[in-house]
Amino acid sequence: MELYRIKHLTFAYPDCEMSAQRGDMAGKGKPVLHDCSFQVEEGSFVTLCGGTGSGKTTLLRLLKKELQPAGTVEGMVYYRDRQLEEYAYGETAAEIGFVMQNPDEQPVTDKVWHELAFGMENMGVPSEEIRRRTAEISAYFGIDDWYEKAVDELSGGQKQLLNLAAVMVMRPRVLLLDEPTAQLDPVAAQNFMNILVRLNRELGMTIILAEHRLEEALSVSDRVIVLENGLILHDGTPQQISRSVRETEQVYEALPCPVRLYRTLTAEAEESEAEAGKERHEAVPLTVTQGRRWLLARYQLMQAGCMQAGGMGKEQPVCESRHKVREEKAVIECHHVRFHYKRSCDILRDVSLQIKRAEIVSLLGSNGSGKTTLLHVLAGLLRPEGGRVKVQTQRVSYLPQQIETLFAADTVGEELRLVGAQPSARLAKYRHVHPFDLSGGEKQLLAWEKVLACSPELLLLDEPTKGLDAAARKVIGERLRTLAQAGVSVLMVTHDIELAAAVSNRCGMLFQGELTALSNTRDFFRGNRFYTTAAARLSQDLFSDILTEEELSAQCRILDMQEKYREDHMELISGQQK
Repeated sequence: MELYRIKHLTFAYPDCEMSAQRGDMAGKGKPVLHDCSFQVEEGSFVTLCGGTGSGKTTLLRLLKKELQPAGTVEGMVYYRDRQLEEYAYGETAAEIGFVMQNPDEQPVTDKVWHELAFGMENMGVPSEEIRRRTAEISAYFGIDDWYEKAVDELSGGQKQLLNLAAVMVMRPRVLLLDEPTAQLDPVAAQNFMNILVRLNRELGMTIILAEHRLEEALSVSDRVIVLENGLILHDGTPQQISRSVRETEQVYEALPCPVRLYRTLTAEAEESEAEAGKERHEAVPLTVTQGRRWLLARYQLMQAGCMQAGGMGKEQPVCESRHKVREEKAVIECHHVRFHYKRSCDILRDVSLQIKRAEIVSLLGSNGSGKTTLLHVLAGLLRPEGGRVKVQTQRVSYLPQQIETLFAADTVGEELRLVGAQPSARLAKYRHVHPFDLSGGEKQLLAWEKVLACSPELLLLDEPTKGLDAAARKVIGERLRTLAQAGVSVLMVTHDIELAAAVSNRCGMLFQGELTALSNTRDFFRGNRFYTTAAARLSQDLFSDILTEEELSAQCRILDMQEKYREDHMELISGQQK
């Protein structure tokens, strides 16, 4: 049964004028969405992906009447065979659920159980049914232990789970989610995705998910729609998308590691088969499990007898992608720092840390572990209750997690003029737009421009790639390397494990208010099973000491070259014998 039908949907925000003749913006670029058409079947799991500013959030909001943005709309949105505009306000409020990107933006009450009951109370649901529904949803989501807690005492992962539960208790037919795992730690993000899969598989819930990171979403989706510059670039099954997305397109970097590795290693073979008119029927590995099976099938025959405890290709050298830190003096250090908020136990118990000049240090950990609090203490925004902090430079820039606190002007152009900067290529088209009207990723880019305009010697970064597409995250990584090579020190709190592995000199984890396992990046990730990169999980027990996708690809190419040499050598020997 068809739940949504979108026909030739075009949308432009009110700061731009729509040209009916040309179908574009008169003098100010194209619409945010342009001529989008697709259908969504009831019970399906659809993932929307694309670069920062591609129109994902706008499209999602146009699918729920109560959240539709102001602007010029052309085309039609049908919900259950009726135009969405024909429904009265509130008529579909419960049927169409929406979960936002930022866990802090959605709660409206003080207590967890108040939040669960709030929507039903507004819909006039009887008290007895409210109690029954809240009890049932609490048991299903496993939130009984913090049912009586205050919302502001919850971690980010718990808040996002509460947001989802508060929507699901209204019994919607469709669930719209706008990058719901963007601010969650890797374990919490995985748990959240597992719940979405359960809702889809067990309850038949229709799910439309906007997501930058496809490591988990791609394999569980029935359908993937790729947006770029407001246009639908690709629309198909995960297998079709994995083959059709080109390396030149922004979304390619967002494909799971097994997909990109497969595409890299089979590129020449696929090109030869295409020239010969053959069609490749081998399935693209979408998950780590499928990728490991494919690697085994590809290399086990070549490396007969090498699948032993030591791993395959252990003798091969490991690529080292990070720069080495010179022996430098400390730019910032803290010793035995303690801190706690009112009505809470110690958030920071005994934290000691030293950042040297030109060094990049990444701190990981679960939501609520104290990472942001530590940055606030180091930035001078909070005074520690014990211990001391010593900063050796006055040129310190701080990128907060709530980046809206950096914005003080009415337009992007004015915002950058305040710090003597010009808009980058990706922000130039938004110079006349209010900063709060930007997408989450675009806000993040604007905040980056403001922070770096001050030419800092020390950068304190709180989730610097939050809301950014894979291509932008890669650019941020390269920029951090360049800054470090120029002598800038960086302390970064992040859930982006791939970024931390690619650019950091040292990594550590905050756990129960203490800094644990702070060590060289490779040593830190070597022993981890959950807080580690996709390439490390993919190559575990097959190759030794692999951390990044580039290292894994290099190892595979070495084996391919060895096999090619062996085959050529055998042909030569065979020819000589004849």
